[in-house]
Amino acid sequence: MLIFCFFCVRFLKKAVTLHPIFIYILIAYMKKVLFYFLLTVTAFTACTKDKDLYDPAAVEKRNAEKELANAEAKLGVKIDPEQDWLMTATRSVLVTDLPSDIKASQLLIMDANPFVDNNAQVYAAFEVNGESFTISFEAPKGATVYAVCVSKDGNVRMTTLEAGKETLSFKKKDNYKYVDVSSASRLFAPKKDALKRFDELTWQNTVHSEMFANDGWADQWAYVSRGNTNVHFDDMNELLDNVFGFLPEGGLNFRDTLNKAEMVRNNYYAVVGEGGGEVTVTAIYRNTSNPDTRFGYYYFVPGDERNIKTARKFIFEEALPMNYHNVARNNIPSEQDVPAYKLVYYDANGNASYTFPEGTEIGFFNTVSPRYISGIDKPFNWYNEGTSNLALSEYFKGRNVLPDWAKSYNVGWETFSHTVMFQRGGVSFVCFEDWVQDFDMNDIVLMIDGNIEDAPLAPTKSCKENIKFYRYSYGFEDTFMGDYDMNDAVLRVWRQNLQTKDLTVELAATGADDEIYIYYQRDNGERVELFDGKEAHEAFQLCGNPAAEFYNTETINGPILPVCKLTLSSKEWEDFNYNKADFFIINKTKDFEVHNPAALGEKGGAPYAICAPQKSWKWPKEHICITNAYNPMFAPFAADRNVNVDWYKFPVEESVMEYDTAK
Repeated sequence: MLIFCFFCVRFLKKAVTLHPIFIYILIAYMKKVLFYFLLTVTAFTACTKDKDLYDPAAVEKRNAEKELANAEAKLGVKIDPEQDWLMTATRSVLVTDLPSDIKASQLLIMDANPFVDNNAQVYAAFEVNGESFTISFEAPKGATVYAVCVSKDGNVRMTTLEAGKETLSFKKKDNYKYVDVSSASRLFAPKKDALKRFDELTWQNTVHSEMFANDGWADQWAYVSRGNTNVHFDDMNELLDNVFGFLPEGGLNFRDTLNKAEMVRNNYYAVVGEGGGEVTVTAIYRNTSNPDTRFGYYYFVPGDERNIKTARKFIFEEALPMNYHNVARNNIPSEQDVPAYKLVYYDANGNASYTFPEGTEIGFFNTVSPRYISGIDKPFNWYNEGTSNLALSEYFKGRNVLPDWAKSYNVGWETFSHTVMFQRGGVSFVCFEDWVQDFDMNDIVLMIDGNIEDAPLAPTKSCKENIKFYRYSYGFEDTFMGDYDMNDAVLRVWRQNLQTKDLTVELAATGADDEIYIYYQRDNGERVELFDGKEAHEAFQLCGNPAAEFYNTETINGPILPVCKLTLSSKEWEDFNYNKADFFIINKTKDFEVHNPAALGEKGGAPYAICAPQKSWKWPKEHICITNAYNPMFAPFAADRNVNVDWYKFPVEESVMEYDTAK
């Protein structure tokens, strides 16, 4: 171009002597050439400049691609392009068949069986609304949840809801069925055997003559035939969980029982329902060192004199088989057949029948053999009416056989029943204490069935005022091209109790070199500064922790954790989802903002932040990539969002930090 201009100038110098018309034509031509030249230069410049340097969206896209490459290099996998980093799912289910007998007022969705696990926690809580209604709640993907109806006085009814199920029913579900007698063992009375008449029964006097000399009454029982059927259980351990959650194995659990309810003083009977009918008891567990321990029953027909001393008592001919004796419960098959006993009723004329009159009250007792009891030479009975045990209890108290804990624990145990009757999970149970040493009340466990009224509900403290809500943890990577130890900020978030809709936010760790501030962004875009707007390190120090570069990522050097409250509106509660909640951090040092990709609805990108739906998540130690801290579970999940969705349950213990203030 410069050369062209040079020759043009020289030409013009010579052309000044030419005719004026020629000069005019020449100037017009050069103006046209110059126009097209400038147009060409402009077009060329527009095509060759790097316009991305001036397009923020393009820059952000290019940075995201670089960070994805960095994340895949650090994680060691190609991230699933559909990976949304969601570990929870919102489930919508229809609630039906509500239990009318407990007048439920609340429905709790829980992470564990509260009958068994006193640390069971709540995912979501609802007010009971009509005979059937639909609820939506958030829970970890693939998890079986436990639904619990709770009455105002704390009584409960529970059912399970497996992953994928869309209907939640509280209708009583039998996990057992009766088997024809032909399949029963030799222990059962043959089907052809007729029931014995009352006057054909063999009576036994079970009273030690010296023991009750001052009372002057005789306690007798009659042998009746062994059970005439078998029961097949599909899941025996699930049924036993209902019992041992209330009556756990252990020498001092009687005190726990007292703290839960006065069940051992209840004097309850099994009451035959409308129209009368059969009553069946099934022995589902036995844990007693006394192989001759047996159980029996007695009854009061409406209009009878209620006198346990003179009531007719019946005991089955053989002791419970020893294969029930299982201290650890570690060899009880989940699926098995066990004996069942149809109770026999004798009318005024001594005729035997399996049908009890309506309103009959059936009580239970266990007969204890003297085989292992020094100084006792005859069997004795413990009854479900505590007052009937008074003389026997005083006798043993006088012999100083009461355990030391009971001596110093003023519970008035002399009038306690040794037989507990209660209902859990829609099933009624009868449980026995065979001696006076531990009072765990579970030495023999019977399931009672037939046309009977429901036994009293056994409460659980997990479903009362002290229930806890499930905790969710958030781990953040605070910088571009990070190392993905996900501990630059670790949060735990949960609802405090049923009475509030506020969220508690706990800062569990910070492994950041830079200044980190923590925020929550509402759906309307409003940004809420958490921890009073304090920088993360400063928040730890204001709690009284010594100054440090990192907190709780190399050692637990910040045992007192910063905690704040986040108040949500009623509308926000309706749509709130922990995994999609927009908790985020800002690195003020690098002017870098980090959001959970799941909260933004992003797919296939790097996991700048992640939500682990676990009440005590263990985060990676400093500079340990999350794939190594959760090896081999996390990497396959990153590569395929449908695999290992519960990776957060399987840490490599030496590579993670744990500090759970909920304990």
